[in-house]
Amino acid sequence: MARFYDLPRDQQSISLTDLGLKGAEDQKDIMRTWFYQNYQDPVHECPYDGREGGYTYIHGGPYDSNCELLSEFGGHVADDVICELAYELDIECSEWSGFSDPGDYDDYFLDIVNPEINPSIEFNESVQQLRGMISLSIDDKHYDTLLRMIYISLITALETYLAQAFISEIDSSDEALRSFVETTPEFEQTKIPLANVFKKYESIREDAKTHLLGLMWHNLAKLKPMFKASLGIHFPDSIGVLIQATHVRHDLVHRGGKTKSGERVKISATDVENLASELDAFVNHIANQRVSHCCSF
Repeated sequence: MARFYDLPRDQQSISLTDLGLKGAEDQKDIMRTWFYQNYQDPVHECPYDGREGGYTYIHGGPYDSNCELLSEFGGHVADDVICELAYELDIECSEWSGFSDPGDYDDYFLDIVNPEINPSIEFNESVQQLRGMISLSIDDKHYDTLLRMIYISLITALETYLAQAFISEIDSSDEALRSFVETTPEFEQTKIPLANVFKKYESIREDAKTHLLGLMWHNLAKLKPMFKASLGIHFPDSIGVLIQATHVRHDLVHRGGKTKSGERVKISATDVENLASELDAFVNHIANQRVSHCCSF
């Protein structure tokens, strides 16, 4: 059966044969999009075992980018192009994890989707409250703990904003729902008997929302193409600072505040304020955009 891959800049797909006819940079963009749809940095979901000195790959892996790319695209894309992309991916992460199944998660994000809530206003109020806590006067030991809690909560505020904004739009707009379903590989591969077409049509919105439960809403590399393809929303060109912040958040939450090498993560009031400013700029960048179906972000 022919395989098709998403075009990063369009709501279309391309066959494996046609991919082989593209230029090297276009091939890398398409392969990178495919890779991010299927693999992720283990920092997002995999528990870290400090004594063993590595991640527990609960969703499959560790996967090697070069091996996975060669397995999928070898024979159609030149090996040197594949190796070049693999090298770029290895700079980001040397070993990759698979993704979790949506059934592994509770629907706590769906519980926060309320058409009467403005995601931007709720985000701004949360960040304002967290900023106000930075100036609290307490002893140094407890202040360090407070800064860590604020840092984690700021990332949570971002997750909440992205989940509210995206799921609310899918829930209220048939156009956004259709774009999401048509550009999501998991739905593209679903086979439906003709006799079940109308039943599936009636449940498609709930199926889409269920799929969204499995997403890590701080995994910006995976969310970036999804927002663009489904809603026409472009993330800022550079999101490296926020991606690094999500890694710090992972150390704080899952490693007891230590890095992979066992060093204690230090969070200052300046770090917290800088993160809040980065989040403000990121959310404003998204909220100020308008797409054809008039998102009310």
